[in-house]
Amino acid sequence: MTTEKLATSGDALPGLFASAFEYLVDTGQRSVLFLDVMRERGIQYREHLAETAPNVLNYAESMCYFTIGFHGDIELLDLVDRLAV
Repeated sequence: MTTEKLATSGDALPGLFASAFEYLVDTGQRSVLFLDVMRERGIQYREHLAETAPNVLNYAESMCYFTIGFHGDIELLDLVDRLAV
């Protein structure tokens, strides 16, 4: 009986090394895939930085006056529209 027990424990050792080797291979493959994704993301980021951003504050200027009349009426006078007419 002891010889059978030694045979089974001896069979487990190569299986343990095989599992560890599979784990190392899997870890290496995942690391390579992660680094490839990060490299591609870095390329996209550099391309994004090279693009020029449009000016979002480009608008026509106008002069406006805010007045309160005698009866509490609130008026907003747009001088650009009055000058254009």
